[in-house]
Amino acid sequence: GLPFAAWRAIPVSAMADYDGHVLDYARAAVVTMTRAMGLPIQPLTISITSQVPPASGLSSSAALIVATLGALDRYYGVGMSKDEICSIAYDVEAGELGTGAGQMDFYSCALGSVIYLDCSTRPPRLLERFSPRLTLRPVVIDTRIRHSTKGSIAAKRERSARSDPDLLRYVTE
Repeated sequence: GLPFAAWRAIPVSAMADYDGHVLDYARAAVVTMTRAMGLPIQPLTISITSQVPPASGLSSSAALIVATLGALDRYYGVGMSKDEICSIAYDVEAGELGTGAGQMDFYSCALGSVIYLDCSTRPPRLLERFSPRLTLRPVVIDTRIRHSTKGSIAAKRERSARSDPDLLRYVTE
């Protein structure tokens, strides 16, 4: 895919003033981690370069948040585990940004491999890690149709509230 890059100057005093820019995820990671760890927000330069298109359903926001928290962990010298990073990453999207995202994407990004998680608990339980015997090469096709996690999750919750049989069949099978 085509590389994606983002950069902008944000004063420390306005770090939590989210405005819909893709860097809101990185900014929310800074705010959430420093709050959780009792650290001061330092003036930082954060730039993003990625080949994962944003809003494409490929967990780009989860990957961005996990990577940002990993970089902040090194910057501040905290020494967080992958599970701690994932827990804070979940707090970034579900709490700070209110997207309604679940835990799975963060753990998938941080742990890698093909994993089977039980996300009904916090933290989720790792049920199985698959080790394919074949060398697999994933193929990703970008339809260029953009999605909103917050909108998608709200639509699923609405379908659940009205007992949509197609959604219920998907959830129970």
